[in-house]
Amino acid sequence: MNLPRMTRRSWIWTGAMVGVAALVFLAWDLFTYGRFIDAFSGATPSALHYPPPDGLKLLVEGRLERPWKVTSRSLRLLAPVRVRTREVTPDGRIMGSYAYTGVPVMHILAGVDPRPLSIDPDDRPLDMLVVFASRDGKCSVFTYGELVLADDALPVTLAWKREPVLPERNADTYKGNRITSELSGMRLVCPRETDTARYLDDVVRITLEVPAVPRDRLPPVRKHSVCRSEEIICIEGKDSWIAVPDDFPRKTWPAWFRIGHGMGIRSARTARADGVALNQILKKWFPQCGADDFFLVSGCDGYRVLLSAREVFADPRGERFLLVDKVDGAPLENGLMLGVFGDFYIDRCVRGVSHVVRLPAPLKVDR
Repeated sequence: MNLPRMTRRSWIWTGAMVGVAALVFLAWDLFTYGRFIDAFSGATPSALHYPPPDGLKLLVEGRLERPWKVTSRSLRLLAPVRVRTREVTPDGRIMGSYAYTGVPVMHILAGVDPRPLSIDPDDRPLDMLVVFASRDGKCSVFTYGELVLADDALPVTLAWKREPVLPERNADTYKGNRITSELSGMRLVCPRETDTARYLDDVVRITLEVPAVPRDRLPPVRKHSVCRSEEIICIEGKDSWIAVPDDFPRKTWPAWFRIGHGMGIRSARTARADGVALNQILKKWFPQCGADDFFLVSGCDGYRVLLSAREVFADPRGERFLLVDKVDGAPLENGLMLGVFGDFYIDRCVRGVSHVVRLPAPLKVDR
C-alpha cells in the first residue's frame, strides 16, 4: 500500500509509542510484583488467587421461579474464598489437609429466587432442602438456612482449586496428604464438619426441595400473630408425645447480637439468653435419630425452620443451638424459643416453639 509520507510517519510514531507503553507497563508490573514479594521478606506467598477455569457449569433448579445456569464467567463475578480443611472419612481415616479456592454456596443461593410452600415467598425459605448432585449421581443434602444464614467463617464452598497444606521443613518428602489429583469440576467442601460425609466431587447440579412433613399436624401459618406455646409436641412418624425440656444443664449466651435478614439490627444493646442445649434435648427426645436425619421446628404461629442433624450434632456450632426460656433475665412471653447463636442472622430463631418433627433419612419431598 502506497501511503503518504506523513501517514507512514504517523504509523511509525504510533507503533513506537505503543511499544514504549508496553515496555513501561511490563516494567511496572515486574516492579510491583517484586515489591509484593518483598513485603513477605523475600518468601513466595502461599495463598494466591486462582480464578475459575473455563468450562465450569452448574444448574440450579427445583423450587425456583426459573432454573439458573451458573458458568465460569458468572462465578468470576462472585466474591471468592480460600478455606483450609482437615479431611477425615466417616470411618476415621485421615485423608490430609488442603486449601481450596472457590465460592461460598451462600453467594450462589442469594442470587436465585426460591419458592417455598409453607411461608410467604418474600421470606427466607427456612424449611427447604438444598440437594447437591455430582456428575455420577451422588448427592449431599443441606438445609437452606444452614447455608445462607450462617456466618462467613469457614463457609460451605464449591471449590475449583485444591492445594495440599504442607509443612515448612519437609515439604518435599511429606506423605501426610493422600489426595494428590487435581479437581475435576467443582468440589463441595464443608470446612466446619468433623468428617467428609457431605463432601462431594464434580458437582453439576443444585436442587431446592421442600421436604414432606405432616402439615395437618402442625400449626397453620399466621404471620405476625401473637401466641404462646404452653407445651412442645414431638412427632416421629405416626407417633407423637408431649416433651418436657427439664433436667438438662443450663447454658448462657452472654452477648447476643440480634440482626435480622429483613429488618436489620433489632436492638441498641446485646442481650443475655439463658436456656438448655438443643443437641442434648434432641438426643433424649429422639434417641433413634441418625447422622443424616433432619428436624423441623415449628412455632405456635406456624413459623418453621429446618435443621440438619449434622449441624446440630457433628458441627462445633451445634453447641450454639439453645432452647431459650429467658432473655436478659426475663421469661419469654411466647414460651420457649429456639435460639440459633451460630448464625449471622437471627431468622432461624423460632418464638413459641410448639412442635419438633424428626424427618429420618432418606427424606421424602413434596412434588
